[in-house]
Amino acid sequence: GAYATIRFNLAAPGKEPERIAGGMADQDFMAALGVAPTLGRGFTRADMVWGANHVVVLSDALWRRDFGRDSAILNRTIQLNDVPYTVIGVAPAALGAIPGPVVWVPASFDPARPMGRRGDFLRVIGRLKPGVTVQAAQRDASRLADQLSREYPATNDGVGILVQPLRDVLIGSARVPLVTFAVAVGLLLLIACGNVANLMLARGTGRRRELVVRVALGAPRSRLVAQLLADSAILSLGGGVLGLVFAYWGMHALRTMVPSDLPRLASVQFDPAVLAFAAGATLVTGVLFGLVPAIRAARGATYDDGLTRGSRGFTEGGGRLRAGLVLAQTALALVLAVGAGLLARSYQKLQAVDLGFDGAHVFTAQMLLPPAKYATAERLAAFFDGVRASMGAQPGVQAAGLTSDLPLVPNYSYLSFAEIGRPAPAKGEREPDAILTVADSGYFAAMGIRLVVGRGFTAADRAGAPHVALVSQAAVDRYWAGVPPIGHRITFGDPADSAGWSTIVGVTANTRLEGVGEAPYPQAFVPMAQAPQHSMYVVVRTAGDPATLLPALRRVVKDLDPGQPIADVSTMAQRTRRALAPAQLNSALIAVLSLIALALAGVGIYGVVAYTVAQRRREIAIRLALGATGGQVLRSIVQRAMLPAVLGVGIGLAVAVSTVHLVRGLLFDVSSFDPVTLAGAAALLLAVAAMACLLPGLRAARVSPLEALAEDAR
Repeated sequence: GAYATIRFNLAAPGKEPERIAGGMADQDFMAALGVAPTLGRGFTRADMVWGANHVVVLSDALWRRDFGRDSAILNRTIQLNDVPYTVIGVAPAALGAIPGPVVWVPASFDPARPMGRRGDFLRVIGRLKPGVTVQAAQRDASRLADQLSREYPATNDGVGILVQPLRDVLIGSARVPLVTFAVAVGLLLLIACGNVANLMLARGTGRRRELVVRVALGAPRSRLVAQLLADSAILSLGGGVLGLVFAYWGMHALRTMVPSDLPRLASVQFDPAVLAFAAGATLVTGVLFGLVPAIRAARGATYDDGLTRGSRGFTEGGGRLRAGLVLAQTALALVLAVGAGLLARSYQKLQAVDLGFDGAHVFTAQMLLPPAKYATAERLAAFFDGVRASMGAQPGVQAAGLTSDLPLVPNYSYLSFAEIGRPAPAKGEREPDAILTVADSGYFAAMGIRLVVGRGFTAADRAGAPHVALVSQAAVDRYWAGVPPIGHRITFGDPADSAGWSTIVGVTANTRLEGVGEAPYPQAFVPMAQAPQHSMYVVVRTAGDPATLLPALRRVVKDLDPGQPIADVSTMAQRTRRALAPAQLNSALIAVLSLIALALAGVGIYGVVAYTVAQRRREIAIRLALGATGGQVLRSIVQRAMLPAVLGVGIGLAVAVSTVHLVRGLLFDVSSFDPVTLAGAAALLLAVAAMACLLPGLRAARVSPLEALAEDAR
């Protein structure tokens, strides 16, 4: 099946007109997806015939929202772009996984306006036969592409076919951050498990005398292991319940932070599978990491080693294992800290990028004029000129303009162009292309885009006048070796049409079109009067809060056309924040996980040192009684405790350097081996470790020898 996304103005009985997403599809689209309408029918081959194509299938969401799931909706009429369409069916809710469309119309095209072979705006979706792999389908598609390239070299030379699983297309660019978060959470879980294991080791060693008594009274060691594992299970259960409570709160907080276009965000919720996984992971990790300490404690519960020597004989019990766990915790925490530092620096770099426009105090909104009502260039010009003039006259407005495309709103037309005097590209070479944008003379002042050389558009660049164009600096650098091509003539249409050639009269500064972190793409502008469009953005610069202009814009549009909705209303500051939101989210989430990891590592180190100090209390008291100073005791404890932390930092740096390339796709203008980040993360972790060692060390240095020895004698 084939489909494409488009936009409609929807007018339903009793509803205010609105701009909605839509899609066109052929008769095989739903069958390829393996779904069928929940009400009515889908498209047939007869619906694809031009003139018989004014039928529509509603999405389940639109049917619920606007028609209350009314089963009598079939054969009713709605207006799409001021054209009546008959409702023939309702798509299943499962089709909501396809982003965007809320109404579907047949993929039918006017035979009076043939597209030739340039139907590349359509996307094809297919269902593989049983046993056929994606790789096998890709080989078949590549053979088909080669065949088409030979048969139609003018349009298909160098054009390939990419076969992708639908799941990969839906997940898109979210795959890398989601995998990164999963890995980060896994590292955090391991750090927490290290703390649990250390805790159970300390508890097992502290209870050695009790366990010895139990063995002496006839308890089998398997019973002791079971009892200690039961302790671990209870600990895991309590922690798991608290974790689920925090996760429930955190899920709602996360929804307010993430970009609204994150795939399947609406379906993120607590469900039985998530609860079962969380419960299983909590129980398994708690028991698994409590098993070794339990076995170690049970094996050490011997009569001679316990009752005769007492607890003082166990100061070194499990010491190496606990030190190893501290080392592992420190290494894992450092890996997370390095990742958080790299993403934070990347986000900082993104915020400092020159976007090529001044988005402060700029208000934007889009209007789509139906071709059925606005069939002539004169009607289009009258409406849009009226909007621009009326908005420009509003109090506080400094400039107003119109454009077909906005920076940071990727929905562009990438068109090839020809130039008089430029040799045709050799076989296999790409034709020069650029993002073609239609704009009026006020757009550049309203958006704050600087003119580098030449002139901008003027009132003289009207319909019937010689065609002119502007190009961006990126286009100059790529196609004219940095030399402004003032006076050169180009065309984005048929080179044989002499009326379609435009003279380049100026060069604009680059703007970040496809994203804040994307390099500026070559761009060309043509005057709105010479290339009228049905879909345009109004751009208004004001001295005050730009959002206050929305009521005025609604009044202006309603005065010009009461049935015309406005859509995609936003300030440029909001659009910039949305463009930065994925990087901000990545940085914030990893930073939170990293801070938790640092806290867990610090708590783990503190617990080990505090336990060791408690076990060595008698030894420390004797050393102080024999003349050792508090500073010497403190230095001895800190040096001994910091050794596994220092080794962990070294191992963590090695692991981070060898694995940080996995997040390279999330970084902007920051090296994966950034020395500032590596050094900063290591210093921060060592500082946390030193603080965790210092607190119990200071307590040990203040031990009273008389009190400690008297307490031990009792």
